[in-house]
Amino acid sequence: LWNPYLFAGMPFVCDIQSGIFYPLNLLAFFLSDPFTLRDMEYLSVLHFAIAGIGMYAFLRWGEWKLESTSNLQPLTSNIQSLTSNFNLSRLACLAGAMAFEFSDLFITHFGNLNLIAASAWMPIILLFYRRAVLDQRAGFAILSGIFLALAFLAGHAQAFLFSVIALGLMAAYHIADGRWQIAELSLRGAAQKNQHREQDKLPSIFEKANERAKATKQSPLSVLGIASSLRSAPLLAMTFAILTALVAFGLAAPILFPVAEFSQLTTRAAYSYAQAAEFSLPPAQLIGLFVPGFFGRGPQNAWGPWQRVEVGYIGILPILLALLAIILRRDAPTRFFGIVALIGLALALGGYSILHGWLYQFVPGFGQLRAPARFIFLFDFALAALAALGFDFLLHALPRASEIIFKRVARSLPWIFLLVALAAGATAYAILILGQGQDAILFQRIANAANALAFFILLFGLSVPLIVARATRFFRARVWSIAALALIFFDLFSLGANVDSGADDPMRAYAHPDAIAFLKSDGNFFRVDPIGTGVENLWQPDTSILYNFFDVGGDNPLVLADFDRYWQSLGSRSSALYDLLNVKYLIGRKNISLDRAKFRVAYDGDPALNVYENTRVLPRAFIVNEARVVANRAEAWDAIHAADFDPSRVVILEGMTVDRRPSTVGDGAKVKIVGYGPNEIMLETNSARAGYLVLSEIYFPGWRAWIDDREVAVSRANYLFRAIELPAGAQRVRFLYDPLSYKVGLGFFFAIGIWRLRKSRMKTVL
Repeated sequence: LWNPYLFAGMPFVCDIQSGIFYPLNLLAFFLSDPFTLRDMEYLSVLHFAIAGIGMYAFLRWGEWKLESTSNLQPLTSNIQSLTSNFNLSRLACLAGAMAFEFSDLFITHFGNLNLIAASAWMPIILLFYRRAVLDQRAGFAILSGIFLALAFLAGHAQAFLFSVIALGLMAAYHIADGRWQIAELSLRGAAQKNQHREQDKLPSIFEKANERAKATKQSPLSVLGIASSLRSAPLLAMTFAILTALVAFGLAAPILFPVAEFSQLTTRAAYSYAQAAEFSLPPAQLIGLFVPGFFGRGPQNAWGPWQRVEVGYIGILPILLALLAIILRRDAPTRFFGIVALIGLALALGGYSILHGWLYQFVPGFGQLRAPARFIFLFDFALAALAALGFDFLLHALPRASEIIFKRVARSLPWIFLLVALAAGATAYAILILGQGQDAILFQRIANAANALAFFILLFGLSVPLIVARATRFFRARVWSIAALALIFFDLFSLGANVDSGADDPMRAYAHPDAIAFLKSDGNFFRVDPIGTGVENLWQPDTSILYNFFDVGGDNPLVLADFDRYWQSLGSRSSALYDLLNVKYLIGRKNISLDRAKFRVAYDGDPALNVYENTRVLPRAFIVNEARVVANRAEAWDAIHAADFDPSRVVILEGMTVDRRPSTVGDGAKVKIVGYGPNEIMLETNSARAGYLVLSEIYFPGWRAWIDDREVAVSRANYLFRAIELPAGAQRVRFLYDPLSYKVGLGFFFAIGIWRLRKSRMKTVL
């Protein structure tokens, strides 16, 4: 539940990024001993597969031709048309799945397991919700909620929000258009029941319905008993959306409450709009939708007057197919995915779009998210779905109006390609020629941009003949489909193969066996400090957690605000507040500038770095004789920064009513840590006088303390740490992390489980 190794100690279960209850993480943990970088890469590959399979299933079994204007014939005597397949073709679904699986967010974040794990479940979540509405079955909504909970447990709040937004938009879509969906499904069911009739002898139910409707002047839908279903369709869609959310809430409750508590105490809680809008997608980088390598595709080659962000590339042919779907289909699914794409793009623009500012201002929690460019994921998802719709639409005979438009587009495409190729080609070679004699780095960027433009021309040039061939029916549908899939594969794999790869071994910065052996040889409790000492490329910031020693640093975007403020205010390592952090060793380069009166070289056997010892470090736990009580955080802050503050002699306590000044403790006071675990600390103390036991451990709600089995209050000490009032004599002290938020979450989880179990038993009895 608690991580004592990084940032001087911080919650672990409360940090959504830990993914502590994510089933696939647990499975990998138990199957891999030890868990290696290769294992993490396998997990990433697995989630690529989940994304692809999920998208294929979403497209294949989502019945996206149900609301198509070409299929929506509410009353007809043609039973065959009503019982026709409303699913997209397999090859069209494969094209959409490929475009989604290898879209920009997945490709550029291959090493960001939490992000791609949480994102990968979105198509499955949406599929089961849609099936719940179409089939009017609550069981599918429950499954949708289960997978939504999985997305949350995977450990990335922003990626989880992708699914929440998409689910909300789909619910709104079904509420708005549900009447047609229920009508079509009801008619289809009636048609299937009527199939046993001999159609050449007996009139169909639809012919009878038409006749009766004319005679009684009623709606044919009322005659068939479907009108009530139409009225209930929006309510049904809303009910299933709520059920999905409730199931997800119940399953995620064990960490949902701790995460909510923790998030309010991190630096993210006070994010300004400028911070929340960092890593927005610049409008100039939208060229990446067609030419992803123009500003550099990977971290090694990225350049531009902004931070490297996702650009939303899903392939040239999929983009053209998506545009054709919008132009030719003009039905409800196309409108839905078009709206999702526009919203995703507007959110990705971040600070360049007013929508992001409104959400920051009016939606609680949205301001704690950074990197708006990642919302391009919604855009990519929608475009991949539209590409599948367009692909499928071209495989069948088109309605007359659509066929006319398609042939006009096909006739125009070669001319458009010619103009684009001339403009892009001229630009590519012009910048290459003008770049001669420039700085080597600048010329390399120019060359990369020129190559990216040339590859775009190639892909565009291969895509146009395919579309023209389909318009003229030059190939059979199956041959055309295989050729289109081959081009999409070539496109996405060529441009995505080396995006997130580097020349350096990321594990090398963990490998300092001699320095680590020296640190491990010190049998006392201490922390190390590798922050800002010139070893950023030599010493991984989370090295300590790998070798089970303690650190004041780490790599985590969710840092406790109190710790961050304390650290940033130190000014220099000569401060007594630095010593209070129990930092005994500093990891730094050999030529680092330090207070040599305070720091001495303790180990210099590593060729690139030294280990320096802080000769004034305060112990992890100690007893002081004097306490000063303050009323609030502001007074505590001022008190620890007073010129006469000596943390080895006095403790600043918050929340008490009066100052307590016990008699002098004396030099004989002893503290010994006899047990130390992630969630529990055991100490033995002995002092002739009463005093205060101060721990250089971060104060956080949920920490409790006992003295010889008698629970005592844990006070916030010296702004950041913990302390308890300690009586004279020999004592056995226990600290335990037992957060109420975690227990409340578990309570919700088990309550829902018991309710569900009892409901199942009642059904069995009945």
